[in-house]
Amino acid sequence: MLTRMMLVVDPGKYEEALEIFSKMQEAGVKPDKAACNILVEKCCKAGETWPIIQILQYMKENHLVLRYPIFLLALETFKAAGERDALLRQVHPHISVECIDNERVVEYKGNDFEDPSSLDRGLVWVLLKKQNLQAVDSLLTELMDKTIKLDSELMSAIVHVNCGHCRVDGALLTFKYSVKTGIKLERTAYLALIGCLIRSNTFTDIVEIVVEMTSTGHSLGVYLASLLIYRLGCARRPTCAAKIFDSLPDDQKCVATYTALVGVYFAAGTADKGLKIYKTMRKKGIYPSLGTYCVLVAGLEKLSRVSNAETYRKEKKSLWKDAYFRESIPMEEKICDLLFARDVVS
Repeated sequence: MLTRMMLVVDPGKYEEALEIFSKMQEAGVKPDKAACNILVEKCCKAGETWPIIQILQYMKENHLVLRYPIFLLALETFKAAGERDALLRQVHPHISVECIDNERVVEYKGNDFEDPSSLDRGLVWVLLKKQNLQAVDSLLTELMDKTIKLDSELMSAIVHVNCGHCRVDGALLTFKYSVKTGIKLERTAYLALIGCLIRSNTFTDIVEIVVEMTSTGHSLGVYLASLLIYRLGCARRPTCAAKIFDSLPDDQKCVATYTALVGVYFAAGTADKGLKIYKTMRKKGIYPSLGTYCVLVAGLEKLSRVSNAETYRKEKKSLWKDAYFRESIPMEEKICDLLFARDVVS
């Protein structure tokens, strides 16, 4: 079963991997430190954070820790996604994150500098290695006017370094360069940029970045899409949140993302719009989860819609009882409950 779990992660079947992870525990076979490290590493490489959270919770309960290189990889993944790393720190209280930040270096494998056209790449890399980011900005501006195409690995590294230094303008310049020259950034670079914008309360470019990210073949995924929509709601940006939702593929318009959008309109003080989104979800045959009812009850009570809140409170109690008799819960519902039925999102 452990071997099967490791195999299904490679194609990105995280739902199945976590299902096997859970069944192992139900069968009395506890995943050990090595299994947790391998699974976390694979999730990190794909930029998926919601499976990592569940694995870290298991590790916390069973007093397991990640190997140092995997810990660093997980730390970068959370940072790129713009998410808190509190649980990661709790599982590893012996590691000082502040010290790690001072030791981080950028690695770039591009070495094809024999071609004259690659000399510009070499110069950008040298400046990046020296952390001379203002010079990198100037050189990129000059190269963009000449429409010189750099490679994805280098451009993604520039985005990561700028985001690591909270240089929103530099990261956005690199993104716009990639769009103009047709460069497809790595998925983690797009996520790092989105996270950087959210942390700096800069929301005007987020929709464009998500659309560009999707057009290059990368996907936010249900977890990150729900989290992003929710964060935009907290920032009172319902229009941006709605555009993100509309840009999602149909298979990601599920109970988790719909619930996030309902919460957006409640946060904006428009209960009727929130209820309209909820009713649209139900008409599409999507059933609410406990997380959905938590959002409905809390949002309606906050907006003094006590009668409506009481109705959904009763439905929530009924669902809670029925949950004991369900053989399995769809992954979308698990994600919804992870985000909205607990104090995971703040």
